[in-house]
Amino acid sequence: MDEVIKTRGLSVSARNNVILDSLDLDIYRNKVNTILGPSGSGKSTLIRTINRLTDLNGDFEISGTVYFNDHNIQDMSAVELRRKIGMVFQSPNPFWMSIYDNVAFGPRLHGSLPRLKLDEIVKRSLTEAGLYQEVERDLARSAMKLSGGQQQRMCIARALAVEPEVIMLDEPTSSLDPISKSKIEDLMSTLKEKYTVILVTHDISQAARVSDFVNFLYKGKVLEKGESKEMFENPRNEITEKFITGRAD
Repeated sequence: MDEVIKTRGLSVSARNNVILDSLDLDIYRNKVNTILGPSGSGKSTLIRTINRLTDLNGDFEISGTVYFNDHNIQDMSAVELRRKIGMVFQSPNPFWMSIYDNVAFGPRLHGSLPRLKLDEIVKRSLTEAGLYQEVERDLARSAMKLSGGQQQRMCIARALAVEPEVIMLDEPTSSLDPISKSKIEDLMSTLKEKYTVILVTHDISQAARVSDFVNFLYKGKVLEKGESKEMFENPRNEITEKFITGRAD
């Protein structure tokens, strides 16, 4: 199996509080890799460490190593790393500008491009995010006027516009209605054909529906990891089994 990201002995603490404790996990290319666990287990801290958003907070102390395509992420430019490993947050965060300008923001930031090239990028990204047909006649419209589910798919399109290798989705459906949630879950299956997807969730049923591989985090440790089908049908760890069946404390 082709690992695009690996953590080895990764520990993260803040103000003497251990958040992640000696994590060894693998993220596989062109799969939906789910980081599953209860609230407070360190899931969001993990993905922020992977693309070095933790660098922006001086409270974090980090040891161990994160590898991206076998390169230590500390040896890479943080800007380039974040371009290659995109992030979509829990709540939609559109910029106060048009749909078009939201999606074109990243490509413009990384260099001057002719309008026809930007048009192509915006169309491709919105199409990949499953939104283009809904907004193609109204790209000049403010992104703030989109529904919550549309805003989240637009944020996915914005992340895809810079052609990342990995897209990380941090509880991307937690604030959405069931129909919007279903659209984004369906989207993950399509995205993995071109990208590696990391999904952070505490939603057990969602993880079971969309995951190829699961890393189960509990109190900052990886208690169990493996193929989704095996974990949900035959968990090896008692705590994993209690969480999956809704009996965890």
